[in-house]
Amino acid sequence: MTGYEGSILRVDLEKEKLERCILPEKILRMYLGGTGLGAKILYDEVPTGTEWSDPENRLIIAAGPLNATAIGGSGSVSVVSKGPLTNGAGCSQANGFFGAYLRLCGLNGIVIYGKAKGLKYLYVDSESEDLKDAEWLREIDTYKTPDLIKHYYGCKERDMAVASIGPAGENLVKFAGIFFDHGHSASHNGLGAVMGAKNLKAVAIVKGQKEIPIKNPSKVREIAKKLIENVKEQNRNLYDYGTLFGIHSNAATNMLPVKNYTTSTWKISKDKMRKYGAQYIREKYAVKRNSCWACQIHHCDIMKITE
Repeated sequence: MTGYEGSILRVDLEKEKLERCILPEKILRMYLGGTGLGAKILYDEVPTGTEWSDPENRLIIAAGPLNATAIGGSGSVSVVSKGPLTNGAGCSQANGFFGAYLRLCGLNGIVIYGKAKGLKYLYVDSESEDLKDAEWLREIDTYKTPDLIKHYYGCKERDMAVASIGPAGENLVKFAGIFFDHGHSASHNGLGAVMGAKNLKAVAIVKGQKEIPIKNPSKVREIAKKLIENVKEQNRNLYDYGTLFGIHSNAATNMLPVKNYTTSTWKISKDKMRKYGAQYIREKYAVKRNSCWACQIHHCDIMKITE
């Protein structure tokens, strides 16, 4: 089936059983994308009344048919589960590279259930997968954890993508998030706490070499090129400054979330507001422009604070 590999990795943490399974083509066509696929699996496999912290709850990390293509931003991924804030179903998306690398390893998703006997992390590459001891990563934050795992395997920055939780997730804080690729957060409905309840510290996936099954590769490249041109011509601020420029426009229209969304009005001087602007921050602090998979918006600048 073009667009999908059709394979998912099922991970039973309690039994430490890992198995790659093929999904029916009908399911992939009916429940499109990572969110659709995740919602279908959650609905089918988690009984009504199951608590978010129950080992029977599923944590599903899934990709869609555009992932790992030339389409901008196609490295994103969907995470679906029952979460602690509502004890109901929810999903969250994160940008970065994880979704692309998942597909380059021949997978459309990972379905995680059970509870590990000790803190573990999941390692995945094109040909194999394994659960590893993660006690040496306990209480380490979500910025250092990916670096330590990549160093352990001798991987360069872009050779591996890591999803991880920090101390908040380990201690089941109900608004804890799962962080991907240094700062991309899937936090809606406290999904980091779900991961912590399963004693799963991280999922590390190596950039594989599998070919993405595209029916018309040249057409996809053509569309991707047009999208990039559109960003440069009609949304130049996005290309030059990423999403930072939205601070000024949202503040001017009273749409800026202030004080944890309790108000949208920010009483601040024009000079101080200028220092929150995209141009000021980029010129004063930016060290390196950084982007997600196949993305031209560059909203992930690496900065050095000098004052």
